[in-house]
Formats: sequence, structure tokens, C-alpha cells
Amino acid sequence: MEAPALLATTPVRLLATAAIAAPFVASGIGKLVDFPGAVAEAKALGLSPPAPVAAAVIAVQLGGAALLFAPGLAWIGAGLLAGFTLAATLIAHRWWTMAGPARRVNQTAFWEHAAIAGGLVLLAATDAGRAG
Repeated sequence: MEAPALLATTPVRLLATAAIAAPFVASGIGKLVDFPGAVAEAKALGLSPPAPVAAAVIAVQLGGAALLFAPGLAWIGAGLLAGFTLAATLIAHRWWTMAGPARRVNQTAFWEHAAIAGGLVLLAATDAGRAG
């Protein structure tokens, strides 16, 4: 089954891929530039050991985003980023344990991140088997 013609066109696919990669690139670069902050974030979320976790997050974000632009391999990057996004969302946006404004903010962030993961799954599905 082929992707719809609009998605198969290079400029549209490139723009859509850049949009879905952007938050991962920005976050990965931000964590790389401020590695102590990335370590502190991992520690605050209860992830241990925090420095290797922060390094792995950076590798997945930047490596996965780079793979999104490789025809025939984008599904690997999309799968990595989808899994990462779902795991990070379940760890960082536990809105069901909160009350008041924090609950609403985290519930919205949770579903926005779920939507990003869904987009990544679609990207993976349309890339699987594509020739380079």
C-alpha cells in the first residue's frame, strides 16, 4: 500500500519530517550544551544513574532525529523516538497523580506528546520498505 501522493512528494515530506524532528533536535542540543542541567533533569525524574541516562537521551534524540531524514532508515529513527517519547511522557507528565493547574498543564502535555508519538508511528509506517 502506497503513501498518499501528497506525502510522497519530497518537499512536503521534508517539511513534515523537519517539523517532527525539530523538538528532538532542540532538546538534544539544549541538553548537550548544558549537560549538567540534563543530568539534574534525569536525577529530578528519579532516573539512575543520571549521567548515563542523560547521555542516552541525547543520543536517542539527536540520532533518532537524524535517521528521520534517511529514506529506508527513517522508520528506525521514528521507532526510537516514538518509544522514547512514550516512555518520557509516562515518566514526566503523570497528570493522573496531580491536582489543580499542574494537572491540566501535564494532561495537555501528555496528550500532545502522545500525538507526536502517533505522528512518528505514521512516519515509520510510511517509510518501512522505502528505497534509499
